[in-house]
Amino acid sequence: MAWPWGGSMTYSQMAAKFGWPSIIFSILLTPFALLWSKLIAFPVWLDIIYKHKPFYVLKSIYKYPEEKNFVKKNVYSGAVQHSIFPPMLDALNGFNCHADAEGGKWIESFFGFIHCMDMTTHDDRMIIEPNSMTVFPALVFIEYPQGTSGPGVHEHRVRFHFPIKGPNMLNPAMWVTLFIPLSGVMVFANMAIVRYFKKNGVSVHNTNMPKKEDPSFALEDGSIPFVPAFADSYGSIS
Repeated sequence: MAWPWGGSMTYSQMAAKFGWPSIIFSILLTPFALLWSKLIAFPVWLDIIYKHKPFYVLKSIYKYPEEKNFVKKNVYSGAVQHSIFPPMLDALNGFNCHADAEGGKWIESFFGFIHCMDMTTHDDRMIIEPNSMTVFPALVFIEYPQGTSGPGVHEHRVRFHFPIKGPNMLNPAMWVTLFIPLSGVMVFANMAIVRYFKKNGVSVHNTNMPKKEDPSFALEDGSIPFVPAFADSYGSIS
């Protein structure tokens, strides 16, 4: 277990994917970043007064016809990263991540700063939620079609929600803080991973501010079964 993030990864495994500079930088900065996040940017005391609802920001459909489960195996759970800059310069990639299914953690970095969230894994979905060590809180659903045949293993959907719908939307510190992960993901998607995805036939189709889905489709955990033929009809949780 690599402190302070937890999970099953060792420091050596994390260094292979995130690089030692990011690990050292993040360990030193984490106490201050958590204080900023929990008290100012996403104040826990305000959430006690008013429980903020998820704000649906983005829906992404990943398609990879050349290899089954390509993104999950090579990007989410792969032992190394495939962006244009090596782990020692990972901050320049904007974003990096690792799905630690064994340890139940989603570990991600933005411009070299690493934090973590809890991850619940099922055969057809991964649900990522904030925990006490989360600096940039989000609720993320990574959803795969059911079964192991047909088009399902060659595409999946990711739905991003930020728990900010409420009074905290008037907090300028929150928007300044959110700019870090949003810009990190943009750098990653538009520069750092483009060459690798293009080489392997991966395409990403994004929808900003998608419409809410029919609540009759939602499971108890808030996820939505992914049916590729009707993927565009799904939106956010309310």
